[in-house]
Amino acid sequence: MKYRWFIALVAALSLSIAGLSQEGPQSSSGDSVAKPKKPAETAPADQPPIPSEFKRPKNVPPEDSPTFEANATTVNVDVAVMDDHNHFIPKIPQGAFRVIEDGVPQQISRFGQSEAPMTICMLIEFSGRFQAFWSWGWEETLQASYGFLSTLKEDDNVGHGYVMDRLPGETIARKILRDTEFDAVRPRLAHQCGAILAKIHQVDTTVLSKVLPFIDGPAQLRRYRDLYDSYDYPHPMFEFAFKWLEPRMAQAKRQTLVHGDFRHGNLLISPRGVEAALDWELTHIGDPLEDIGWICTNSWRFGAADKVVGGFGDLRDLIAGYEDAGGGKIDIDDARTWIVYGSLKWGVMCMSMYQGFKNDGSVERAAIGRRSSETEIDLVNLIIHGKM
Repeated sequence: MKYRWFIALVAALSLSIAGLSQEGPQSSSGDSVAKPKKPAETAPADQPPIPSEFKRPKNVPPEDSPTFEANATTVNVDVAVMDDHNHFIPKIPQGAFRVIEDGVPQQISRFGQSEAPMTICMLIEFSGRFQAFWSWGWEETLQASYGFLSTLKEDDNVGHGYVMDRLPGETIARKILRDTEFDAVRPRLAHQCGAILAKIHQVDTTVLSKVLPFIDGPAQLRRYRDLYDSYDYPHPMFEFAFKWLEPRMAQAKRQTLVHGDFRHGNLLISPRGVEAALDWELTHIGDPLEDIGWICTNSWRFGAADKVVGGFGDLRDLIAGYEDAGGGKIDIDDARTWIVYGSLKWGVMCMSMYQGFKNDGSVERAAIGRRSSETEIDLVNLIIHGKM
């Protein structure tokens, strides 16, 4: 009975509360009329909408916040892996490599094969012994060399160059002046040398004068005078020769292309004659008589002093070949002047060799350096005794 009474009491209370909510105070006014809402105002078309703080893009820092930046540098590391026989090992996977800097492993972001620049020197042996005893190997060497050159491309950055054909001949003065195979051609060599020099001296220097140095007689004399003075080792005959040459080398009659080292060792000679003039690193614009006098210097006669031109010919034959080839007239006294200069020049060069011996103890430099006394004897014979 108690539970029923409790339920009845709860039901009565619920009805009472509902009745109170329905019997609230009533308005004494008449019927009310609702006011119409104002239409929403829109911004003019020519004005941008007002930005809303609630529609800001995400991840944009405030304007007054500090900004931090960091740069990551990618470093290219070229790697070549070779075996015990110095052969390249290709196709190694990326996982086989580790890059460590100061003990810290570095991340490898990219991995692949690439072409790397290489500096290559190709030296081909052309000696007579190599060709005589290894003729097939010599042929294989040429084929391999030409094959390599044919693979080069314009973007290989090898510069400009050319491949020369092989020429027969000998450059060693002792063989040229004494071996029997040169007996027949030896009397003709002076005339041939004159003709070759005439052709060199007739080369158009319009373009060459812009890239080659101009070194005339007075400039050369000053150069070797300064070099001689720097050694502080007086040679009375050298002093006399400098004084004797100054007025005679005051001015060149003409300026041409000059080989600069036309003598034994730089002439390739075969039983047919002079095949080529070699070693052009001293070429310049200057007095053509320099080449005439240099090959006639006694030091390049190698003991055959009676043959003025390289120990194999006469000066008149050299001049005749020069004039026959259109090189122009050469005065004997002018040629003598440059022969004197050649002896003086070689004497100072021998002094330079001695200075090199003092620095490095080279026996070869000492052997050449002692020959400065020989040039003093040559200068005495040329200037004082009037000999060639």
